[in-house]
Amino acid sequence: MKIKSEVVSAKDASGEDIKIIYYIAEITGDITLDNAEKFLRSSENYIYIWENNELSKEIKRINDNEWIIYLFFDSPWPMPDNDLVHRMRVEKDGEKGLRVQATAEPDAYKRTDAGRMTLYDALFDFEYIGNGKTKLILTVTFSPVGNAPKWMINTWFPEGPAGIVKRLIEKATE
Repeated sequence: MKIKSEVVSAKDASGEDIKIIYYIAEITGDITLDNAEKFLRSSENYIYIWENNELSKEIKRINDNEWIIYLFFDSPWPMPDNDLVHRMRVEKDGEKGLRVQATAEPDAYKRTDAGRMTLYDALFDFEYIGNGKTKLILTVTFSPVGNAPKWMINTWFPEGPAGIVKRLIEKATE
């Protein structure tokens, strides 16, 4: 398994200080592209892979390969609870590849009392490499709600992203 990460400080459109988190997690596992696709097409399954995700549901089907999901996160202290709206897209590359892209669409669903993440983009890139093995590269860029110190965010690496890809492989093969 390989994990690369970076946390940077930036200003949002209103001039507020924010953190932007980038990470890439790569794992090879015993998973078929069909199982990965079936698992990620079910909006309810995202509660099994994202940390602190208590609700994940489809809110709008656009077509067979595109839909909108809503996620709610019960974040541990000192971070506030937050939610997220993702536009999901599935693309197949024949028998060897699968890409599932999640792009934040904060205005695609009604707001709640929870803070809404406006930047949270993820790409699940699967490549069948043979002998029953598939490589997954998960690339994520996000900005959490709240402004935790950089040192606190860094304590999540590498275990946080590693857990996400391990859980995905595990749950999709059950």
